[in-house]
Amino acid sequence: MTLNCTLYIRFFYITLAFLFTTNMAFAKTDKYRCIWRDNPATTMTIAWNQVSGANPILYYDTKDNGTNVSSYNTQQKPSRSIYAKGLNNKFVRLTNLKPNTKYYFIIKDSNSKSQRFWFQTAPDNNDEQLSILAGGDSRNYREGRQNANLLVAKLRPHCVVFGGDMTALDSDTEWSHWLDDWQLTTAPDGRMTPIIPARGNHERSNQSIVDLFDVPNPEVYYALNFGKDLLRVYTLNTMISTSGNQKTWLQNDLKKNQHIQWKMAQYHHPMRPHTARKPEGTSVYKSWAQLFYDNNVQLVVECDAHVCKTTYPIRPSYADGHDEGFVRDSKGTVYVGEGCWGAPIRPANDSKSWTRAAGSFNQIKWIWVSNDKIEIRTVKTDNANTVDFLSDATRFKMPSNINIWTPKTGAVVVIKSRNGTLAENKSSATLTPIQQSKPIPIPKPRLIDGLVIKNITITQEANNAVIKWQTQGEPKGALCDVQRSVDAVNFNSVAQIYLVGNTKSEQSYTIEDKGFDNQIVPYVYYRIRGTLPNGEEKFTTPIKIKAKDASQLPLLPLKNEGVVVNYELPEDGDVLFQLINDDGQIFKHLTYLKQEKGTQKKFIDLYGVKKGQYILVIKLTDGRMIYYQVII
Repeated sequence: MTLNCTLYIRFFYITLAFLFTTNMAFAKTDKYRCIWRDNPATTMTIAWNQVSGANPILYYDTKDNGTNVSSYNTQQKPSRSIYAKGLNNKFVRLTNLKPNTKYYFIIKDSNSKSQRFWFQTAPDNNDEQLSILAGGDSRNYREGRQNANLLVAKLRPHCVVFGGDMTALDSDTEWSHWLDDWQLTTAPDGRMTPIIPARGNHERSNQSIVDLFDVPNPEVYYALNFGKDLLRVYTLNTMISTSGNQKTWLQNDLKKNQHIQWKMAQYHHPMRPHTARKPEGTSVYKSWAQLFYDNNVQLVVECDAHVCKTTYPIRPSYADGHDEGFVRDSKGTVYVGEGCWGAPIRPANDSKSWTRAAGSFNQIKWIWVSNDKIEIRTVKTDNANTVDFLSDATRFKMPSNINIWTPKTGAVVVIKSRNGTLAENKSSATLTPIQQSKPIPIPKPRLIDGLVIKNITITQEANNAVIKWQTQGEPKGALCDVQRSVDAVNFNSVAQIYLVGNTKSEQSYTIEDKGFDNQIVPYVYYRIRGTLPNGEEKFTTPIKIKAKDASQLPLLPLKNEGVVVNYELPEDGDVLFQLINDDGQIFKHLTYLKQEKGTQKKFIDLYGVKKGQYILVIKLTDGRMIYYQVII
């Protein structure tokens, strides 16, 4: 059996190599991917890189017509095109598809055509089981990444939920390699698995995910329903404010979708990483942990730490017996992760009292969702070449040679239904059923318990910024900080005041920031931190105020249709350049990788940029920003 399996694997790779070599002889498209950005039962987005040729068209049908383009009964031109990361990305957004149906497709342009691929839409009823692969962090160990990708093809999940950090430097070359490696997720019969991507910290901006995966929200947070009301998958973004608009959206969406049987979230930075090399995710914890618990989010997939972990169901609490702000609770959320799709493995040396199991190895999570339970397995990926292929009919079987992690606490994490009669007479080692569901109270808009901060306004008066806000329910000993930032990431306090306290009446406060005019930047950001006597604190959403027009910044002369920039680097690293207008619109984006410490001189080519007044933004290796005025 082992010999036959080995021979089959070798034959598969030889055949695959032949097909790709033959296909590349005439195909001028590559780097194919399927993406879900809308209803998985009735839509699919097909993306590729248009190497050459003109007028590409995607032909598709529910019948397999091979490479005979004329036999396909439906065709569609790209819905969106964007040149990004050195690739000419084309996106065809297919709609009005039939649920749980196979669609075969081929891409043809003026001088070439692709091989025949196919995908399958998701079921639209909650009686059918779902298979999902989840993970992230694939940035620089290509063999590890390729192994995990190959398992996608072999296990045939309905989709991949990917938590960010696809590459290390977000560079054109790395993305080209990543998308080439992604082709291993396509099965030998041409079946493609859709991806639902999130952003990680190694994606330098939201735009990377938008331009390569056509996600539905430029802020890269969104949610999709599977099986009608069986499962709702939330994709969140830890690289922007986790409070503010994102938290408000999450809170409202969870409230509107209380009827959904299962709720699952994915994002990049973990609340409580299981390696000592990573800081605690305090802002993520404060923004979302309570929302997850209050709104019955049963499963959360985290990444970033490059270790493996599963937890018991937990809820946020600082009561006696807590461990880093969580306690075990049968009604709580199970957290799994944390990366390992091909990034450097870190030691799993920071387990908690509520950790179910932790380890250090390349792995992905295999999640089965049905009406009465969720099952989660951890698949070790290093032996991907020896694992057998599943079929659609055997998708929920264990293929031979699959390496399922089996810690002392067991190989399968089971979350059983807690809704209605399904919860009766069903016990679980990881969750105790709820006998009766109770209405979830709608949270009132507030900063922290006992203190409401509202009606924040920021205006410029003379050379100062004037920050005004109102409060309610101030406890004695509470205080507020006004904090300022030039990049909406790193904030410093510019003023601190103790509140009146012990009053339920509305109070008004005003602070003048006399340092506002000294900020030689296009925008300044302000937020307010509220602190209770027990040390609990949270932050309001940053508010942006215009600081300097382009005309108020140092002028950089234009020479030979470009500008020369001199700067000093305090350490080795990457340097980012952006050309923007006064409204923040980006007209040019350039990154110099692996720049050496010391004096640097660069020529920035601006040929083809239309005439106007711009701001040149330079982000140095230590995070400092430099701004110039450029007139073209």
